[in-house]
Amino acid sequence: MLIRRHHLACLLALAVVSFAGAAARAADPHIVLTADESELFRRVNVERAKVGAAPLKLQPQLMLAARGHADAMFRAGQLSHTIDGVMADRIRAQGLDKFGSSNEILSTGKVAETAIALWLQSPAHSRAMLLTTHTYVGVSVSNPNAMGQRYWTCLLISSTDPVGARGTVEIPGQAAPEVAPNPPAVLPTFEPFQFFLGITNSTPVVLKVYKLGSGMPELLGTLQSGDHSSFSLPVGAQVVIKRTDTRTKVQSVTVGEENSSIEIRF
Repeated sequence: MLIRRHHLACLLALAVVSFAGAAARAADPHIVLTADESELFRRVNVERAKVGAAPLKLQPQLMLAARGHADAMFRAGQLSHTIDGVMADRIRAQGLDKFGSSNEILSTGKVAETAIALWLQSPAHSRAMLLTTHTYVGVSVSNPNAMGQRYWTCLLISSTDPVGARGTVEIPGQAAPEVAPNPPAVLPTFEPFQFFLGITNSTPVVLKVYKLGSGMPELLGTLQSGDHSSFSLPVGAQVVIKRTDTRTKVQSVTVGEENSSIEIRF
């Protein structure tokens, strides 16, 4: 059994990194948003303003990762957080690292308004979109399928100074490209954030997820092979994952930015 940890995923997001060594690296990306991407970005920040959260900044490499994932879902014809690899790996493949906690929310729909409405209806997705610690975002939408449905992607990170950040983002109609400078420092908060758990294996298995406390363990949920789920938990929460068939402990973890997402493979 292999257990891999990676940064925060609402697991709710392809690129290949190229290391040039001594050779000159590829030109810094300059991303021009489509009209639909611009509308999605605008609506996300409108919703954040309603709850007093700071507006997100567009980040070029997150844009590339989001576009790659939206295209991968379109080609596969399905909504998935892992269709082209786990979220953290897709972000790092674009050359970005030490980006703090990360989150990805996905939706189908014909227009941005529908995607936003669906996210707001889901407590987990709404919280990911409005989380005050998020600073940078990449947004994308696929081409429509035969039914006119499209795949919408919103990829968020919390770091104010991600390593390897480069490039610019242009929103058509604005006077100048939006560069990705560091936003003002965001004070740490102690509100709960999403803890993600996924089981990516073909062997049938059922796991139960418990939160430990001073009393009896609290059952958070039950997952089967192929499931992905998120739980709103405070930093420092103790989580235990057990198999139902053998009643053995699979993993225990303390929730935090370095352990905000777990993917289990048997």
